[in-house]
Amino acid sequence: MPRITTLVRHLEARGLKVEYVPGWSTRGSSSFNPKGVMDHWTAGSKGSTTRPSLRVVTNGRPGLPGPLCNVYLDRRGVAVIVAAGRANHAGYGSWKGYTGNTYFFGIEAEAAGPSDWTDEQREAYPKLNAALLDAIKQDDASFVCGHSEYALPRGRKIDINGYSMDNMRAQTQAVLRGQKPSTKPSGSSKPKPESKPKPKPVKKQLNSTPPDGSTVFPTDYEDLILDKDFGKITVGAFQILMEAVKIGVRYNERWDGEWRQRTIKDAMEWLQANGYYKVTQHARAGVPKGTPLKVDGGDGYWFWYELQRFLKARGFYNKTNKGVPLKLDGDPEGWTIHGFQRYINTNNGE
Repeated sequence: MPRITTLVRHLEARGLKVEYVPGWSTRGSSSFNPKGVMDHWTAGSKGSTTRPSLRVVTNGRPGLPGPLCNVYLDRRGVAVIVAAGRANHAGYGSWKGYTGNTYFFGIEAEAAGPSDWTDEQREAYPKLNAALLDAIKQDDASFVCGHSEYALPRGRKIDINGYSMDNMRAQTQAVLRGQKPSTKPSGSSKPKPESKPKPKPVKKQLNSTPPDGSTVFPTDYEDLILDKDFGKITVGAFQILMEAVKIGVRYNERWDGEWRQRTIKDAMEWLQANGYYKVTQHARAGVPKGTPLKVDGGDGYWFWYELQRFLKARGFYNKTNKGVPLKLDGDPEGWTIHGFQRYINTNNGE
């Protein structure tokens, strides 16, 4: 499905106050096939009456290119449309069998946490969920999830804890049925005090610290330096990614940052799970087009070609910094690794 350019009509039909960021209709990748909606908060400044996070969710931040949501909900309850295409907001996880940014609209509400939401936001949020479901002809509110419900490993994200997602889905379903939902937080007429998660010891994958064969997997790591170096740091970060999405079982013993057969097999299975590395895309070296590709742990031409295709479809392997178009050539050269590092950073802790 291409970008969803009918959002203004659907949001206005649900009675929302609608604005939009210039260029919204062409922002975000057209590799977009939403099946549901994911709810977030911005964790911005408490009590702000402005839109402090709008620029960030539109343009992105270092290591995470924008857009970071499809619709931004300001503190007055105004729905600001940011992007009609795929946005970078989901990260690792699963809901209703779907995983990744391709399959979910993302909503970011301007709030420091659940006790910071305004009455206008509480009234608008279920209407906004319903309007986005309308846009994809989905009438089942169970396809709405909170980031904390979707994200893996569990506990990695806390939005939108404190505002029961079961209650949010019930409110959204009521809107879909043409009913007026109760917008009170579940279990109380007042917002629950914002709970602060207990700090957990986290072993971070610092740029200066290579993997050490530990059996303890970090749940986050510092952003990779985009240095085009396919060394221990980049490979270690990729191994963390595979552990988080549960591709393969080869890291139950240790992660080591070594690009060897077990890691390459996981990379091949990961590409297959995303619809790549299945058959040859063209004839080459006497091998006809459509020949099944083997998960054999050998990172030859076809592995790198399929990785390039995967990265290109997500906007990470298109042009050099000087605007020179990149080719699908199956060559593990610098720009392939650069795109791979950018992709890993995009999914770092999101």
